Amino acid sequence: MSEFPNLSETPVPVLEEVPVHKSEKNVVSLSELPEAGTGEKTLALKAAAFAGQSLPGLMDQSDLETPEPGEARLAEPFEQLRLVADRFEEKTSKAPVVFLASLGALAQFTARATWTANAFAAGGIKTAAPAEYASQDDMIAAFKDSGASLACLVSSDGTYETEAGPAAMALKDAGVNHVYLAGRPGEREAELNNAGVDAFLYAGCDLLELLKDAHARLAGAAGVENSDLEVRS
Repeated sequence: MSEFPNLSETPVPVLEEVPVHKSEKNVVSLSELPEAGTGEKTLALKAAAFAGQSLPGLMDQSDLETPEPGEARLAEPFEQLRLVADRFEEKTSKAPVVFLASLGALAQFTARATWTANAFAAGGIKTAAPAEYASQDDMIAAFKDSGASLACLVSSDGTYETEAGPAAMALKDAGVNHVYLAGRPGEREAELNNAGVDAFLYAGCDLLELLKDAHARLAGAAGVENSDLEVRS
């Protein structure tokens, strides 16, 4: 859910439920089934199914597990953000996107660019594909063509030492309202912040909060009220 998301996935097709007219004959509840362990319970369930019953039909409400208050699946918050991304696209006619500001050569930024794209995709946010740029001006031109309002610097630590600060400043001057950097800042955090880097994206960061904040910033830049992006029940 949070490492290998698929933004192009389609809903799982399911068969339409067809009402079954049950006969009073052979109708049983789970409490009347044989004990498990000998195979008799499986045979009884099979016979009930052939008689037109479904497993839920054999259950009393008391047999159904009720989640404890506050209990939720670990993937649920990310699923909610994917739905928020769908609502954003409905409202704006374009998907939420972050520009990947790649620095240096392909070998220097590919690993982080791939990881970063997956991290944003976990919240339903697409990324503008990174590329090798001949100059900083070419990178800024690509940002402007992307239509994005957020950008994330992606490259190696060595490249960051000389290029991250100037690139962050240039992105801010070009209109980026929030600049991320893929990687841990280490001792250069204050220096990078002063240059225009607003947040750091790395394995172990609070990804969920970062994605929530990104959605809020995307909504603000697009002029969409957050209430308009609430997930519909």
